[in-house]
This record gives sequence, structure tokens and C-alpha cells, in this order.
Amino acid sequence: DQRKTGVDLVRSFVSANSGSVCINLGDVGAMAFTQSSQSLLTHRSFGVVDDIFCIFEGFLDNVAMLRQRYGLNKTANEVAIVIEVYRTLRDRGPYPADQVVRDLSGKFAFVLYDSTS
Repeated sequence: DQRKTGVDLVRSFVSANSGSVCINLGDVGAMAFTQSSQSLLTHRSFGVVDDIFCIFEGFLDNVAMLRQRYGLNKTANEVAIVIEVYRTLRDRGPYPADQVVRDLSGKFAFVLYDSTS
């Protein structure tokens, strides 16, 4: 059997990609990414706010509007905006996933993990 555990997968990824970033989430898993072979037009970023972890790649077209709507300062980047959008909707009640991304416009992908949920 050649299947790998989650821990083995992360170890393989990190050893194969020098300069990779790995975030250990304890017993629930890990998040990892690398900046290698990254396009100059789409950047990757990582952020944590109140035990909400997010890896974001790409760009949002409506950053200024989202900063204003969610009361964020002018230095808030895309990953901070995604976390705040999620946190705001989470705290207002259970919303479907499409509600979380409805206001986001652009070319992007993200992985978000809320350790409190």
C-alpha cells in the first residue's frame, strides 16, 4: 500500500519545495504553500486573525469597496479582507459558502480554516 498519511504528504511537500511555508494546525492538519513558480501577476499571501487561517492567491478587483464596507483600514490586503468577510458573516449567523464569497470580485483562490468552528 503506497498511501501516505497527511503528515507524510506535508513532509514530502516541504522537503521537495525549499522555502515553502508550512502551518501546523495541530491534530486537525496543516496548510502549506510555496512561492516558487509564482506568477508575477498573482501573489500568494497568508494571514491569521483570531484563529482563522487563510492562504490567498490572486487579486480582488474591489478592494477599496470591501475595506469601506467591512470597516478595514487602507493597509488591509486581500487575505485580511477575506478573513474579515468570513468572520463578519460567521458571527451574524450560519450562512452558506456562496454568501461568504458573493461580495468578492476578481481572479483569486483561497483556503480558509476556522479553528473555532
